Amino acid sequence: MVGHIACDPAIAADGNGLLLLSEDMGLRTWSAATFQVPSAWLQPVLILARNEGHINTDEYCKAVNTLALNGHTYTSLDHNCLLYQSRKSNFAVNSELSRLVSFVGGPTADLASNSRVLSEFIDALWQECRDDLTIKRIASEAFDALARGRQEDQRRIVLLVLKQIRLRKNLMRQHALGWLIGHSIGLPYLDELLQMQEDFLAKCPWLWKA
Repeated sequence: MVGHIACDPAIAADGNGLLLLSEDMGLRTWSAATFQVPSAWLQPVLILARNEGHINTDEYCKAVNTLALNGHTYTSLDHNCLLYQSRKSNFAVNSELSRLVSFVGGPTADLASNSRVLSEFIDALWQECRDDLTIKRIASEAFDALARGRQEDQRRIVLLVLKQIRLRKNLMRQHALGWLIGHSIGLPYLDELLQMQEDFLAKCPWLWKA
């Protein structure tokens, strides 16, 4: 049984000789089989539309974020999408921003590419917000997301992000060490992290006040 919400776009595309755009592969397959309607995955079309100037970056981010927040799992969230949502929330970590950041992490996330998305996102935050506590709060959310559900050493995961950050490097290293210490209680390398933090702050004493 296929309801009218699914049928109507397929019938409209068939009746008007149009291409059916949808995030739902099942709907695209059904429409092609039932109506012989040509169809395409929506997201690559949005990417092409942005790259060719048919929509601007904010319009693209709004569309992709809306899809992600409405349960579409195969969405290409880049740092611009995360920054757009941060602006929308006035840089507060509300439920929508937290959910979007969580989609970048998880046990099946590609650490290499997704750590780059998060590092670019953190750099972009420094250019727009510049409030230390706010950015640290969002960075903590990013570290949580990337490490959640994974078996890898948390130190390695966080280091992937830190290596790619270009702005306020020392401040972010200090914050990352604090985050790791808080998430490593009971782990065998906790003492090592505490010593690293002590050594780091001895070399950068001004960060005690950061």
